Amino acid sequence: KELSKQQIGPGLGFAKKISKKTNRKILLVVNARGGTTMDQWAKGDGGSGYYEEAVRRTKEAMEYGTLKAIIWHQGCGDARDAYTYMEKLVAFTQQLRADLRSDVPFIAGELGHWRPHVAEFNKMIRTISEYIPKSDWVSSEGCLPIITEKSNGKPDLKDPHFDRASQVLIGERYADKVLMM
Repeated sequence: KELSKQQIGPGLGFAKKISKKTNRKILLVVNARGGTTMDQWAKGDGGSGYYEEAVRRTKEAMEYGTLKAIIWHQGCGDARDAYTYMEKLVAFTQQLRADLRSDVPFIAGELGHWRPHVAEFNKMIRTISEYIPKSDWVSSEGCLPIITEKSNGKPDLKDPHFDRASQVLIGERYADKVLMM
């Protein structure tokens, strides 16, 4: 990725736990883009191509296995607009499932609890199953932010990114949810 601080995501903890529990190899299609908004993920948005690239990569991966779930950890760019986020997420999920021809579970994650302005966003994410069939959410409770150069060796409470241990923990929580579903 372009941002050096985004070198790990929840995929590591997710894949290790799923592989251990199922004794199977895991193919992850990672298409994370930090700091983006739902509008940037819309199909045919006229600029980013994020949606089209995610679909292309997923279809390519589906030649080697079966799509089992979609884990979605996005929202920092929309955290202050939780009221319209769910509407956009519903449309996004419907379009994604249609284009992938798959009704797999869709699991979304909370943003870091250390940032007070995301409380409404996290509250909204917890209602996802009321709006999107075969969906659920994972908690970020107990997770910590990364340590940055400007935070003097302490977690940077202004940064939205999880530290390594928290990324692994969130991934394991996604795995638990996928295994349950």
